[in-house]
Amino acid sequence: MNEQASGKERTWVAVVDKSQDKGAVVPNRLPLPLQRVHVYGLKDVLLLCRQGCPVGWVVWQMRSVSDYDRECCTELARSYPDIPIFGLLHEAVTEEDCHDLEQLENLCLLVQQESIWFTVQHLAAAHAWPPDRDILLQPGIVYKPGQRSVQLHDRQVALTEKEQAVLDYLWTRRGQYVPTEELIAAVWDEYTASDAVRQYIYRLRKKLDAPDLMQSLITHVPGSGYRLSAAPHESCGGT
Repeated sequence: MNEQASGKERTWVAVVDKSQDKGAVVPNRLPLPLQRVHVYGLKDVLLLCRQGCPVGWVVWQMRSVSDYDRECCTELARSYPDIPIFGLLHEAVTEEDCHDLEQLENLCLLVQQESIWFTVQHLAAAHAWPPDRDILLQPGIVYKPGQRSVQLHDRQVALTEKEQAVLDYLWTRRGQYVPTEELIAAVWDEYTASDAVRQYIYRLRKKLDAPDLMQSLITHVPGSGYRLSAAPHESCGGT
């Protein structure tokens, strides 16, 4: 077992996979506060839960399903009903093989890897955002997620849905450079051109950057991606 989070403020995504290709389904780097943890069996997830580790959800690479897997999955689902389990069916496993597991309410069987990655994006956004909290980006610049707007000193600027989605994702990775490809996967789809990303970043910058700001809140380094800077004290309380 590796890639464990050091603090309990994180929410762990337990990826159950005997394969060595550990980043194939769920990326190694997830937006905060999510932390990817790779384990080799559902029994390891049960052990983590019993130890009080902050397991938030489980992604199970179902390359095969043994009786012991069924037993562990059933125990995990019944003992920890609030932890969703996403099972990715591989070619060797059919839905018939898992018929007895379908009765478990917190188990969701998926066929394509894209389905899990789509779920990861939305779960990351849900974990990262208390919708009733204002975010201090810089002194005098406050992001209001619940109102989909930015307060620039005494002026309030509305954001479009896509602009907010870009800002939301950059916020979950604040202080880090987010590659263009990752931003496209999180906010658009794989067919979106990088030119579209640049256009939205340009519009977002115009709305976020106050006239007296020395440097744009969103910086770009070719080959590294886009980075959102933030003030040391990020929370402003309720809206």
